[in-house]
Order: sequence, then C-alpha cells, then structure tokens
Amino acid sequence: MHTRQFGYAENMNGIALGFYEEDKHGHHIIGHGGDTQYFHSDSHLLLDSGMGFYISFNSQGRGDVSSRSVVWQRFLERYFPYQPPPANAPSSAAADAREVSGSYISSRRSGGSIISPIDVLSEAVVSAKPDGALEIDAFKSANGQVRKWQPVGGLEYRDDRYERVLFKRDAAGKLVMVIYYPILIFERVRGTESKNINLALVAASTGVLALTALLWPIAAIARRRHRHTLSVSPKHNRLRILARLAALLNAVAFAAWVATLLYMFDNIGVAASAFDGRLRLLQVLVLLGLLSLLFVFAYAYTVWKNPGIGLFQKFLELLVALAGLGFIWTVLNWHVLSFGLRY
Repeated sequence: MHTRQFGYAENMNGIALGFYEEDKHGHHIIGHGGDTQYFHSDSHLLLDSGMGFYISFNSQGRGDVSSRSVVWQRFLERYFPYQPPPANAPSSAAADAREVSGSYISSRRSGGSIISPIDVLSEAVVSAKPDGALEIDAFKSANGQVRKWQPVGGLEYRDDRYERVLFKRDAAGKLVMVIYYPILIFERVRGTESKNINLALVAASTGVLALTALLWPIAAIARRRHRHTLSVSPKHNRLRILARLAALLNAVAFAAWVATLLYMFDNIGVAASAFDGRLRLLQVLVLLGLLSLLFVFAYAYTVWKNPGIGLFQKFLELLVALAGLGFIWTVLNWHVLSFGLRY
C-alpha cells in the first residue's frame, strides 16, 4: 500500500494504494486526508523515521487556509528542520513565468453538471512577477497572504515551505500545473473558460437585467409624479411590460440559483436524491426565464424600428438585449439545465 503506483511527473509526488506521497523536509512521507461536513482530518507517515502524525478538526476555521496543514507544517519545522539547497533561478526565469501565467482549473471537478460554476469560480490564477517568481492565488500562507514561488529550473517552482509545483505539457500539448498533492492537477484554461471572463460576463448580464427590473417601477413613479405619459401604442406598451417582467424573472431565477448552490455547500447532507425535486423546480424557473427573454429581444427590435424613439433609449434596450444573450450563454456554459443531476 505504501508503494508508488502513479504520478503525473517522475520528480513530483505520486499516488500509492490508499495513500499519496508528500515528501518534504528531506523525508519520504505518505499520507491521506479526508473531510465530512463536520470533521476534517489528516494522517501522515514518515516511513524513513518510523513516525506517524494524525490530526482531526471539527471545524474548518475561517476556511481561507487549512488549519491542519499549518499544524503539520509547524510540526515538521520543529522536529525535522530542513535547509534545502539554494534555488538558482535560470536565465529564462522571467520568460518562463510569463509563459505559465494564466488561469488553471482543477482536474477534480464536476464538469458538465449543475454545480460546475463552483469549479469555474475555484480556478487558480497564476501571476508572473518581474523577477521570474510566481504567485498562485489558490495557495495561501497561514496569515492569508498569497504564497510566492521561486523558480528552480525546468518550469519547477518552490515556496518557503519547500513545497513544489511543476508546469508541463500533457499529451495534447496543453499546459498543466502539477502540485505537491498528487490527487489532482490544474489544467490551463483560456478565453471563455477563464474565471475572470465568466465573472465579468455574469456580473454585467445579471446586473443589467436586475437594474432594468429595479428601475422600472422607479421610472413609473417618476412619470406619475411629473405627470408625464408614454406616447406609445397599447401594443408597444404591452410588449414593454412583458420585457420588464422578463428581466425581473431572470434576475429572480439567477438569485434562486445562486442561493440554492450556496445552501447545498453549506449543508452538504441535503445534496442527495431527495433534493432533486428542488433542483428540477429551479431548472424550470431558469428555463421559463430564458423563454421570456424573447420578449426582451422583441421589444428591443420594436424600439429600434420606431423612428420616434431617441437614440439613448434605443441604446438602453440594446444593452438589455445583450444582457439577455449573456445570461443565456452563462446558463448553457455552466450547464444549469443539465438533464442529469449527478454531481
């Protein structure tokens, strides 16, 4: 059970049977960690020293760093002090750092399922520093600060805890990040797979739809107060009302979707087949919202065809229509309407 069976790179930690390698401080170490909703545990075996270390918490703490990992690191520093050889940065360090910078998504994910947004939002962003070092926002020190990784050559980097990450190309030529825990790797993403692009699009599209719904009654109150009436036909007015209701429905659907995901992750015990009915109702609400966007598109078209409506109003309706398209893309890209509920 202690023998290495698989590894993403020869010079990085690999997987045994029921254990994974986590060599550190000059010692051959294997271990295994696990979590439930209420308990978070780690075990480590220093095979060449005949020593074991086990720790279990009934809380995640603040959740920004792993408390058990901090205790384990401090244990090693106290009882197994280690001074690694100096890191000699290669002459290509700055160029290498620029090459590997970008967004990376974990291979341990629920791709194609209704909770896939969590994977996108959990992407690790690798940033290059002028001296060739890297910062990886997914890995933080006990003080909550992003750890800095120094180049040691061959697209390999080491931090002040002597943990290593390695960048390499997979069989398809795609850049991957092999980390010190061999249970997963991080795969580089580009374009519309990027967390930053996804967040920007979601914020813009849902923000415009929500503001449209919010400002609708405010505009009506302002018109009534100033005794101003809309000079439009009854048909035009009906379509305008339907378009505003569509914006409201999609804003509500998005809020319900986010609230459901957060509830599932705060109460992991509910994520079972008994919860499927609620997820299906959520999908129906989102689908109705998408269908209602036809009114948004139709109203924008009507406004642009009307020569009596000003350019500013036309621009606003175009913006709402584009927000509708952005929301449709988000729903499809994040598999909100996935037929299967396996996650």
